[in-house]
Amino acid sequence: MNTCFEPPPLELKLLSGEVHIWVATLVQPLFRIGRYEQMLSDDEKKRAQQFHFEKDKRDFIVGRGMLRSILRYYLIVRNVPLKIEYGCGGKPVLVDAFDKEPVHFNLSHSHGVALIALARSREVGVDVEYIRDIPEMGLVVEQFFSIHE
Repeated sequence: MNTCFEPPPLELKLLSGEVHIWVATLVQPLFRIGRYEQMLSDDEKKRAQQFHFEKDKRDFIVGRGMLRSILRYYLIVRNVPLKIEYGCGGKPVLVDAFDKEPVHFNLSHSHGVALIALARSREVGVDVEYIRDIPEMGLVVEQFFSIHE
């Protein structure tokens, strides 16, 4: 897992028909969390403040900051502000004025792990979930599911 996102040595290309997946840890040092927070839009900063638990707030800030760092790798001109729009159903898309095809992306995180998917010219979704053992699963199955299920 890559714990910090520094510009890659080569420009990354996301071709039409490709899907790129990034996996990263949300556990970051305080200085990096501060750097990620500075990268957020005003709307994202406002959303971060709405979290009740500090850990959830940090995970949101780091996830969105990493997402913004990764999206910059795919821009032709990297020093322009990111223009993120939301389509039908709220799916995000990066609109780069210097490129023909927008970059669609999705972010999911759970228990300290972030998963980010990117694609051109098509919506993309990704989900990561923490799997935990449920010792009483047999009782749950017996009580709530039919024999066929």
